[in-house]
Amino acid sequence: MNKPSARAIIMTVGLPGDQGGNVLDALQLDLDTLKPDRLILIASAQSQANAQRLAERSGLESGQCEIVLLDSAHDMDEVFRRTNAVIEQLVARGYTPEQIAIDYTSGTKVMGSGAVLSAVYNRIMELRYVTGLASAHLGPERARHRILTTKPGAVFAYQELINGRAMMLDLRFRSACAALETVQEDLLTPRDRRLRLSLLRLARAYDEWENFYPDRFLELYTGVAFEGEGLEVFRMSEEQLAGVRGVAGERAAGTLGPHIITDLYNNAVRRLAAGRTDDAMARVYRALEMLGQWVLARDFGLDINDVDSRRIPPRDRIGFEALRSLDDGMIRIGMRKAYDLLIILDAPVGRKLLTEPVIREFLDRRTGSILAHGLLPVEPDDGRRYMGHAYELLKVEIPTLDQLARRIQFPWLIRPGGAAGGPSGE
Repeated sequence: MNKPSARAIIMTVGLPGDQGGNVLDALQLDLDTLKPDRLILIASAQSQANAQRLAERSGLESGQCEIVLLDSAHDMDEVFRRTNAVIEQLVARGYTPEQIAIDYTSGTKVMGSGAVLSAVYNRIMELRYVTGLASAHLGPERARHRILTTKPGAVFAYQELINGRAMMLDLRFRSACAALETVQEDLLTPRDRRLRLSLLRLARAYDEWENFYPDRFLELYTGVAFEGEGLEVFRMSEEQLAGVRGVAGERAAGTLGPHIITDLYNNAVRRLAAGRTDDAMARVYRALEMLGQWVLARDFGLDINDVDSRRIPPRDRIGFEALRSLDDGMIRIGMRKAYDLLIILDAPVGRKLLTEPVIREFLDRRTGSILAHGLLPVEPDDGRRYMGHAYELLKVEIPTLDQLARRIQFPWLIRPGGAAGGPSGE
């Protein structure tokens, strides 16, 4: 027969009379059943002799046994810490949590409680307890003793639900999906199974929205049954859903508009709040680029990918004619030239830009950003300052920006009575 996979067992050891009967015989029963490769006995000074006798009776070599002495059998913090240290040492020796068991039959209640808490904390997959210690000796009464095993996987599974939900609130949707997907569903109650499915669907939905797929968000979101208070924080109001539909509608039509621009601005706000300043700046840059493109098309009938120079005043036309492609004869302009053109055409957003030196500084420094053409990251304080001024520029053409930003924002990020996170992202 093949030898079973290596196992280690940690046992708390008390005094002979702690549980009644011969506790050593009971613990010996568990050792004979499990046949571990390594035995760790946690004892106090008073129960040390008992632990030594059990080590001798185990049949294991001296190098396979260890006795860990506690300063007090009534200090749960110490029991917890010392058991943690033992588990850490076993893991360092190559044992996995699935190969480690803890028997808390013997010892004070404090010792047993501390060991069980350590097992849960370290995700040990098996707890063991020998029942029927009333008889003085096992001998022919051996059958009266039973080993009860508990696998605290249900605790771990519920813990993963909590962790997954926390990751979602922290905008780590893909990590949340990974955590929720690995939960052992058969360890959950029917209610928690439904909760897991709802959280998983919501994590996938918000991840799609975060990555600019509002249509996929809506499709996934509508399949969620909001059962339980733990899901309410992720629930969108009808007004908010209408806002996301506005984003999806503009995207499906292939047209720029206030919904798409505001959604991208909000995305930048979230990145800034998460400390990802350069990502935030890349997004707010694109939002401002979209704004200029949208205003030129809406108010002046100008397409930045094929500028009709006849719509430009003659005195300024020559500078744009110089940009005409020799290949296809078309004039294409980027963000800077788009805003130059808005200034020439005396558009309100162009006039605002003339009074916004911070935005001009942002455009200049954006070129040197590591996510543009340079090597330097944008400092967080500068990022917050640029975001605030970009907010003011956006409001020129989207006067309802505050209300729209609240509608097109993750519901748990909306401050009561304020903008959707504010221009600073705080």
